[in-house]
Amino acid sequence: MTILQIECFVEAAAAKSISKASVRLFLSQQSVSRHIKALETELGFPLFERHNKGVRLTPAGEILYPVWEKTLREHHLAIDKAKDTFYCQEKEIKIGLLDCGAFNQHLISSITAFNEQYPQLNISYEFYTAEDLFACLENGTVHMAVSYESELRSNHSFYTLQVCTHPIRTGIYLSRKHPMANRKFSQDMLRGQIVGVLDEEISRDYKERTEEYLKRCGIEKEVTYRYYSARHNLGIALITQKCISIVYETMYENLKDKLAFIPIPELEGVGMIDLIWKEEKYSVKARNLAEVILKNEFASTKTL
Repeated sequence: MTILQIECFVEAAAAKSISKASVRLFLSQQSVSRHIKALETELGFPLFERHNKGVRLTPAGEILYPVWEKTLREHHLAIDKAKDTFYCQEKEIKIGLLDCGAFNQHLISSITAFNEQYPQLNISYEFYTAEDLFACLENGTVHMAVSYESELRSNHSFYTLQVCTHPIRTGIYLSRKHPMANRKFSQDMLRGQIVGVLDEEISRDYKERTEEYLKRCGIEKEVTYRYYSARHNLGIALITQKCISIVYETMYENLKDKLAFIPIPELEGVGMIDLIWKEEKYSVKARNLAEVILKNEFASTKTL
């Protein structure tokens, strides 16, 4: 039996699902099933009972799960300590975060849980604009970063792990006092409007997404762009009716008492959150943090 086979078993048992285990392990569902089947074949008895809603442990699996779960935790911790020794790595870990609106609280709680799980580390975090985040990652000011995958460029030289995905609703944010606040969305309502956009230094793809959508609608020349150097500045401009903005709903969920949100159905999709790091010596810590973020995501989804 291999470590990977045991990891597949432990994650499937914890999630009660092969598909959720595959997400947590960043493997395909077929690969996880294959590793578990190979482990069962080697042992000579089944570890799971399969049913429509997922999997449950057999009595034999119940005996092995707590032992192997503890073994895996100790295994990953030992590797982490060995790498620290080899690289003479400091215990100071700085994590850079892209300002992701309402998703920020989830990231902060995940980092707190990560520090509680690994108390020997001195972990700090700071929010950055997209431009500064990747510059700090490049020069070593931050050791790991969490960002929307869309902010990465194809020519980057970083290690990446997709830590979670979540539904994205994109639409128009505007003041509740704006004449359009209670209207149903139509492309014509954008004509003649001042559209607030974050500078490229704040978000690498925000400007491109907005301009591409308006061009697709054929009205890019019928709007006026106004650029803002901070998310909070754009929020103030929206509240005071200086502009409207086409943006993710999560960006200003904390201002919904002052701002109205009009969804654009054709722009709904899935946001992918990546954990990013430059130096290989942080790979074990990055994977450990990725698992915490992912487990927190499952926990918050279950709570909802």
